[in-house]
Amino acid sequence: AIARQLVARIAGAVMSQMLLQVQEQMLNRGLGPPWSRQPQETAPWRCPKCQSNHGFHRRGSRERKRLRTGVGDVEFDLLQVTCRKCGATFSPFVRLLGLAQWQQSTTEVQAQVVARTLDQPYDKSIQEPDSSLASTFSAMTAHRRVQTGGAQVQIEPEADLEGVTFLFDGTKVKAGDNPRGVEMHLGIAVTGREQHHGRPQLQIKPLAFGVNQPWEDTLAKLSGLKPNRVLYDGDEELRDELHRLFPEAKFQRCLWHLPRNLYWALYRDGWQKKQIEGWQKAVNRLIHYPDLSPREAIRCPRKIIAQLRRGGEHGAAYLESALEEVFTYRLHPEGFFHDRENQALGQAMIATGPIERQMRELNRRTDVGARRSISGVRHLLGLRLVFAFDPAQWHRLWNLPDAVPWLTEVHFQVEARLIQNVNFL
Repeated sequence: AIARQLVARIAGAVMSQMLLQVQEQMLNRGLGPPWSRQPQETAPWRCPKCQSNHGFHRRGSRERKRLRTGVGDVEFDLLQVTCRKCGATFSPFVRLLGLAQWQQSTTEVQAQVVARTLDQPYDKSIQEPDSSLASTFSAMTAHRRVQTGGAQVQIEPEADLEGVTFLFDGTKVKAGDNPRGVEMHLGIAVTGREQHHGRPQLQIKPLAFGVNQPWEDTLAKLSGLKPNRVLYDGDEELRDELHRLFPEAKFQRCLWHLPRNLYWALYRDGWQKKQIEGWQKAVNRLIHYPDLSPREAIRCPRKIIAQLRRGGEHGAAYLESALEEVFTYRLHPEGFFHDRENQALGQAMIATGPIERQMRELNRRTDVGARRSISGVRHLLGLRLVFAFDPAQWHRLWNLPDAVPWLTEVHFQVEARLIQNVNFL
């Protein structure tokens, strides 16, 4: 029981004493030791009234009630100085310690609070007991931090993405006044494949992100990039924009979406579910038929298209528009996945699975039974993408401190006293 109390209290007490010692060292460096007559050097601060940077003397301290940090609530005093030129009394250490005038928590603990809300609702993430969050915060504070940080997020492509694979997808998120929600668009680049803890893992970088905007606006920053291959699910608006932006790329339709979207095309033609399922199975057999050459595999769907024209115009039109992009993975099979038939050649991507996994995670975070604002969804999901795939931008957003070198050693000498509780007697 004593050890638990020490763990809960010692970090804040140590930080309080360290902050006081740091201030005293700064004063000694600029003003000299107390009661000394040596000439003062130029101070590392300026008077807020007359802007003088020399001629100060000590003026006690004022209490700073509490600062929330990653190790708990820290209470410490701010040492003050008086300017001999204008007589102003102030504390220069709010700025020198990297704190704003009315700041109540460090940027490090603010980043911890926001990171907890990226996977769970605000109330649950704050109220859940966790040793990684030593201070207490309200759900409103967490929401305010998310909106402040999310407004600064910039999802932009990097310069070294030539010759990689791009994936695009869209979904609906529960936001705005529309009962069905608004469109959310996402684009990612798959730059490679590596082993992580003994398991293969794709290297992913975000390309584009937009909420409640057309694909043209979402993809505006991708102009001039030259991907080797582009995968998408067949959305007509997205298809037209991708062909305009990347005329030289190899386009691949998602083989999972192809029969699935055929269902809705034939449903528009008035077909029954059992009829549609039969044609879906036929398309699946053609896609994965191993004995056909790529050229033969392209000719076979034309027979299905001719048969569908007798009563399924929407389905026939859908297959015909997708035909030239279905077997790209067989005409150009080079890729970083293992091919069972030719291990040396490799296998190209055939589906939008990597981006679908990201979309499911984003949907899971927003589908919590509450209607959000469009800007609120944009800020929350933008922060989630930055936290997962862009640690450099996450570091800049919260102005996080640099990591302490691993060779640094800190030694403490602690004296503990046992104070008996009078109620125990």
